[in-house]
Amino acid sequence: MRLFAGLLCAGALSLMVTTAGWTQPDLGKFDAKLLSGNWEQDIPVILPAWEGSSNEGYRLREAQGLTVNRLCPEQNLYNLIADNPHLDPNLIYRWLYYPHPEIKPKFLRPAHERAGDAMLSGRVDAPNVYAGVRKRFRWKFPGATGLENLEELQEEVLWVWKPEGWGFVAETYCATARLNDRYKAVLLWQQPEGSRRIRYRVACLDAERGERWMAPLPVWEAVEHLETVTGKQIARLWEKHEEEYRRLRFWLSVTRDGSRTLVVACAFDYDWEHSLLFVYDGEGRLLRTRALPAYCNGIGRGFADNLFRLGLAKKPSGSAVLTTARLLVDREGNVLGRFARKLGEELPPLVHLDSDEIAWDSRSTAYYRLPKPGSRTY
Repeated sequence: MRLFAGLLCAGALSLMVTTAGWTQPDLGKFDAKLLSGNWEQDIPVILPAWEGSSNEGYRLREAQGLTVNRLCPEQNLYNLIADNPHLDPNLIYRWLYYPHPEIKPKFLRPAHERAGDAMLSGRVDAPNVYAGVRKRFRWKFPGATGLENLEELQEEVLWVWKPEGWGFVAETYCATARLNDRYKAVLLWQQPEGSRRIRYRVACLDAERGERWMAPLPVWEAVEHLETVTGKQIARLWEKHEEEYRRLRFWLSVTRDGSRTLVVACAFDYDWEHSLLFVYDGEGRLLRTRALPAYCNGIGRGFADNLFRLGLAKKPSGSAVLTTARLLVDREGNVLGRFARKLGEELPPLVHLDSDEIAWDSRSTAYYRLPKPGSRTY
């Protein structure tokens, strides 16, 4: 089936806009290559290197060293503290599980109130500030054992971050399976006076010291250029989403070392044919803007260091059935392939990245050897 036909336009776009003291960066290299061609033929397919039963898969994962204890050791924090009551729980917490402070959003309203409103109206509170915190523990009395005798004291706040005049986008998160990563991406918004469009910025936070960098996210400039490339009226669809949902929709993720930040912007339920991927370097410079051929429903690094799983969904004209794909993307925004259980299968498997070399499906019945960055890309 031929999907996602469009115009081919790949190259650099230099654009500098200054209004009322506001300077937007250029779009880096603007790449619309993914809008053209045949999806199934052009994107390399990543097929399983092994398939079998779940029990066999669990044993194979253990042999590969890809166990939860190794990939996500912080899940066992309280068990390890309980098993070693003779050790200072704060040393276990800091040395073995959280070498960096935890980056946490802080809210004005209690969690149960926010959750209730979200269920009733679909609206989710944005955080008030972000903070770098450390938990502190102590045993209730000398010789105490058991988690019932462990006190978790008030968190130690090391830094607080709230840019003046900017609000946070509630739907934004840094998709990673690790809680102890050092870097996190956050999206901010601002409503300019007299403008119907919202301004956006992206920031990268360092768990050790707070703001690392903050840079404009030129969504509307990219959308307008996309209109020029495709000849379609796209901006109005994105404006309608922003009017109804109060923001555009965004997904963010950061490489383990913080040297790349990937941001995806899209307009849910209005434009199923386009999304935009922005790639920033470790100092907040915009390197590349890619036009994606469908609505994006998530990007995440999982347990990998420099690779990302990016989900796309498209609603063909006149159909209520979504066509979906799960792509493997490298740190530069290149597509390395799309995951499939077998050739010709339309429903993509649900996979998670366990490293830069291996991905497993959700049932542990198949694993994939991942192509190396720098190999054939799209």
